[in-house]
This record gives sequence, C-alpha cells and structure tokens, in this order.
Amino acid sequence: MNPANDDGAYRQLRAAILALDVVPGERLTERGLESVLSASRTPIRAALMRLENEGLTRREGRGWQVTPIDLTTLKAEKPISIRTKPGPTKGYYGQPLAIAISPDGKTAYVADGALSTVTPIDLANGTHGKPISLSGQVGSDAIAISSNGAAAYVANQPSSTVTPIELATSKPEKPIKIGSGWDSGFEAIITVP
Repeated sequence: MNPANDDGAYRQLRAAILALDVVPGERLTERGLESVLSASRTPIRAALMRLENEGLTRREGRGWQVTPIDLTTLKAEKPISIRTKPGPTKGYYGQPLAIAISPDGKTAYVADGALSTVTPIDLANGTHGKPISLSGQVGSDAIAISSNGAAAYVANQPSSTVTPIELATSKPEKPIKIGSGWDSGFEAIITVP
C-alpha cells in the first residue's frame, strides 16, 4: 500500500466534493472512481472511508454516496463583519476580496485588496486580530493557507506578485514576482497542497 497514493486519492475526492464537482447525494462506486482518480481500489476505498469519518460520504448499499444535505437541519449563524476598519480615504471601508480558513477551522484570514492587509478572524467569537500589512501590495484578491497552517500566500494582481506570510509571527515575506503586471495574464488563483 502506497500512503502517497492513498493521500492523493483522498485529497482529489475531497476537493471534488467541497467544490461541488461531485454533488451531495451523488452515488459513487469504487470502480467508477478508479478511472476518474487514476488510482486502484485500495486507495479509493481508504479515501472513501476517511471521507465517511469526516461526514462527506456514506455507505449506500454496496456503493457509496456523497452525503446529502438536509436543508431542514441547517441553522443560520450570525454573520461576522469583515468591513470594520476605515480605509485610506474618509468614509471608505476597504475591499475584502478573498477569504481562507485555517486547516483547524478556527481562524478565517480575509485579504483586503484596497487596504493591502490580511486580517485574521477568530471564528468562535468573531473577533478580529491585528491586520497584517502587505507593504503596499494593492489588489490582494486571492489567499491560500498551507496545509499545516504555518503560512498564507496572498496573490496581488496589479503587481503580479504572491506575498508569503508566516502566520505564527504575522510577518509578510518579500513578495515573489510571477509576471509583469496586468498585461501578463496573471490569474489570482492559488493552490497550496
């Protein structure tokens, strides 16, 4: 058994479920997933079982099913304000463009394109942490958190850079140039394994 192969099948299937590429209630078979995920049945079965433990899949007869959503059990949560700090111009309150959730699900990180900041928000109580300044990297329109929760990566479209942030110290690193500006075809999409 290859743990890397097991993890790859799990991550691919989990991502597909969370992106709604595989919709709630959809039936899944191990044999059908073999070709889709380019993996053998053993890692497919392991992935389905891990996802079952997370509540994302469930056994359905001899097959599997993406766990259906019961709309009657959903409850509305109090929204958390992310537009609380005044911007650079009087009466202007920033422009939150992207949000990423920490791997433990406890903290949201909001990238604000106008204020050039990333603000941590404690999801348990809605309190804002101190905004992390991105040193003038305007246009922060995508953010991703590393799988271990140690770093954030913020895409800054106008300057075609990605700014890494060490989350333990809230310290942004030097931006990494990945294009030549607006005309470079830069897309604000970040994927962190």
